[in-house]
Amino acid sequence: MIAANGCRIAIVGGGIGGLTLAIALRQHGLQVDIYEQTAELREVGAAVALSANATRLFEQFGLGPQFASRWFEVSALIYRDGRSGRVIGEHQAGPSYRQRFGAPYVGIHRADLQAILAAAIGLDRIRLGKRLVGLDDTGARAALHFDDSSTTEADLVVGADGARSFVRQWMLGYDDALYSGCSGFRGVVPMDQVPSLPDPTAIQFWIGPGGHLLHYPMGNNHINFLLVERHPTPWPRQEWVMPATEGEQLRHHRTPCE
Repeated sequence: MIAANGCRIAIVGGGIGGLTLAIALRQHGLQVDIYEQTAELREVGAAVALSANATRLFEQFGLGPQFASRWFEVSALIYRDGRSGRVIGEHQAGPSYRQRFGAPYVGIHRADLQAILAAAIGLDRIRLGKRLVGLDDTGARAALHFDDSSTTEADLVVGADGARSFVRQWMLGYDDALYSGCSGFRGVVPMDQVPSLPDPTAIQFWIGPGGHLLHYPMGNNHINFLLVERHPTPWPRQEWVMPATEGEQLRHHRTPCE
């Protein structure tokens, strides 16, 4: 797409970052094309918590009404002892947070977030099934080569293609992503199935030796859980994301009496 100033902008990656950038550029009168390697837009993971730094931007984009029915405003930020449940620290959110920072603190399912952003861009500007395999910037414009043998040109190429970014590797000549020593088990549970959970509308950290549990509410009265544990380096498996077996997530997080 040729923008008003004649500049052709290509964003590689149709995730949350690439979609948000495309909307922001459009706010300044620029038009972009997004090139996404998957055949359909889908977001890996369960949910995401967004502070006012993000939600303020989305509301400025005019997307507040679309998000209102999909996200859940958290009531507080709470830190707890992972063994006893004792509250270590607490910060109120809700209306007081919005009043102070001008936007809410929320939880939302990643798929809902991505769907709203994609609709705001327009599916005609998102090119699916475009896996980037080559870049050539020796000419007047950069040439993008995809694995379906198609090619396009752009004056500006933005890499928003995730942790294993082709664009970053092309620019730097290497990919130095290393396993941090921590892994997380993610899941979503209906709020009414955990009646004993204290403060279910808050974002909470349960802190313990060797790991922690994070959970917060999201749209449709569900709660997103992330159980993080430390592993010895190097990571003993080959994939970054994989299914877990029931009970595996608890092996390092049981109380001494269990």
